[in-house]
Amino acid sequence: MDGMADDLWNEHRRLFFSGRSIDSITWEEFLKAFREKYVPLSARDKFRKELTHLVQWDMTVTEYEAKFTALAKFATTLVPNKEEKCHLFRTGLRHSIRAAVVPFQHVVFSKLVETTVVVEQDQLEGQARREAIGKRKAMASKTYQGPASKRSSSSGASTSASTSGSSGRPRCQICGNLHGGVCRVGNNTCFNCGEVGHLYKICPRRMTAKGEESVPTSIASASGSRGGTAGVSERERGTATRFGERGTQPRVYALTRQEAQDSPDVIAGTLSLNDSPVIVLFDSGASHSFISESIIQKLQLETCPLDEVLHVALPTGITIEVKLFVKVKIKIKNKEFWAELIVVPIIEFDVILGMNWLSDNQVIIDCREKKIKVHIPESSDVVYYGYGRKIPIVSAIQAHQLVRKGCEAYLAIALNVKSEPVKIQVIPIVKEYPDVFPEDLMGLPPNREVELPIELISGTEPISKAPYRMATTELQELKTQLQELLDKGYIRPSISPWGAPVLFVKKKDGSLRMCIDYRELNRVTIKNKYPLPRINDLFDQLQGASIFSKIDLRSGYYQLKIKEADISKTAFRTRYEHYEYLVMSFGLTNAPAVFMDLMNRVFQPYLDQFVIVFIDDILIYSKNQEEHMTHLHLVLQKLREKKLYAKFSKCEF
Repeated sequence: MDGMADDLWNEHRRLFFSGRSIDSITWEEFLKAFREKYVPLSARDKFRKELTHLVQWDMTVTEYEAKFTALAKFATTLVPNKEEKCHLFRTGLRHSIRAAVVPFQHVVFSKLVETTVVVEQDQLEGQARREAIGKRKAMASKTYQGPASKRSSSSGASTSASTSGSSGRPRCQICGNLHGGVCRVGNNTCFNCGEVGHLYKICPRRMTAKGEESVPTSIASASGSRGGTAGVSERERGTATRFGERGTQPRVYALTRQEAQDSPDVIAGTLSLNDSPVIVLFDSGASHSFISESIIQKLQLETCPLDEVLHVALPTGITIEVKLFVKVKIKIKNKEFWAELIVVPIIEFDVILGMNWLSDNQVIIDCREKKIKVHIPESSDVVYYGYGRKIPIVSAIQAHQLVRKGCEAYLAIALNVKSEPVKIQVIPIVKEYPDVFPEDLMGLPPNREVELPIELISGTEPISKAPYRMATTELQELKTQLQELLDKGYIRPSISPWGAPVLFVKKKDGSLRMCIDYRELNRVTIKNKYPLPRINDLFDQLQGASIFSKIDLRSGYYQLKIKEADISKTAFRTRYEHYEYLVMSFGLTNAPAVFMDLMNRVFQPYLDQFVIVFIDDILIYSKNQEEHMTHLHLVLQKLREKKLYAKFSKCEF
């Protein structure tokens, strides 16, 4: 360098490098000084922002990569390493390219760019092939149709003058069938008469041909297709009816109350209809308003015939005829509004208020706040909040202001009332059987006529799984529960080749329940076909009963032994030792059926007379108090005889 350049360099070297020799200045130091001089902080901030928001859009990958690299030079804080650089580059790619590139998870930038270019090239070639195929089809279609002068000029008709079937009719290019004139596919026209607004199966001309009375009809559909009228003149078709313009299709949709509450775009609530509460859905997607047949019968409302029969397509796909409507008063916040409602068999809602009612009453729907506002001329608007609205929280000052304005205020006090637990000594009959309600089970159950067998599919080899990993708290709980089971004699150390892993499930009270993962054992176990009763069938036996007691067995499964030959199959592995169950464990596939068999044998004389049993729950039912005492005595005596024990805190007498 010489002249001014040499002078500038010497000045910069003095300022930035304290006059050090050129040989001692590294390239990184020189680059840093250069950028501080000629790329100020404001410029670097600008480059960082541009890089952060850089998106490929219509650029090629090469153009996008060039711009990305140029900006990245001055935004090193955004791309401190190669992984961050690759991540930021992928983020700005077009979705179609990014979706194909992400699975590779490149961390080398050059490899990422190379892969991206290949993906883009492949997509461009595929697009070119599709366009070429489209052009060939278009040319073939033009050739097939023949010269333009020979093609029909009718809208919706596409026929060929040169190609036809044996009947001499041309082949339509829309539906592919042989017919002349306008094609009716996709035009929502009747395939019988060509009129718009009804289907072939309810065509009035077809009905007349069959000898049926031709009745002016409208079509209602749940599918959202356009409706209309049939058997009505053009002049009549343009006239208005009380339910909106003729040809406007009433729509009925399948929506449950829960869906309406959860949905952000509909509002439902309870209103007063002729001074009776009804469930109402405000539906701007419905062109008409409807009322349920069941509410008509319940409130004994007087119906009127419609001017025309409506054919309503229900959400189930069934089309029904609707001929009736009612005129009723709907009360919203002490204001009454008239509504004319079409009678249909809807289930989830009593009333659906559609666009005809909403527009007539100038209703504004606020889906976000779940509210509607009804405009009343020369009066204040009526505001109604539907289901699912969040309860607004007001401050004490706001509450005081609202009370001063005349708003109603209610004071509620929530108390946590804890009743004293009932003691066994105060319950008649039950107090005579304290041994049936011990504080805990100790020791193995007695030998019973029923034991749990574990029969395996022929040829099954022992299955052993590695223990699951556990947290420190779970390991501590595992130690505690294993020791309790050992002390009670429910488990013992094992040398079995079988081994299932252990896991914990959190109970409602927050404590942990130890469970054995017997899924592999259950998969190769022959299933017990003993039938478990259905709850609804059990409740059928309760007709005429008025006094009930419930007894819940204490750790019911632990009161039944496993067949001696099958104990080794229940083995489970822990971090500390190998164990096996001597009593029935939770998780074994046949455990509910076997225990149900035991309970049915124990209470066989009383079943369906005054006792219902479902696994380890016993329900005693009677017609009067005196009879109930006798029944309770018999059940408790049977439990004592069979040495079956209950948990008093879970029983109800």
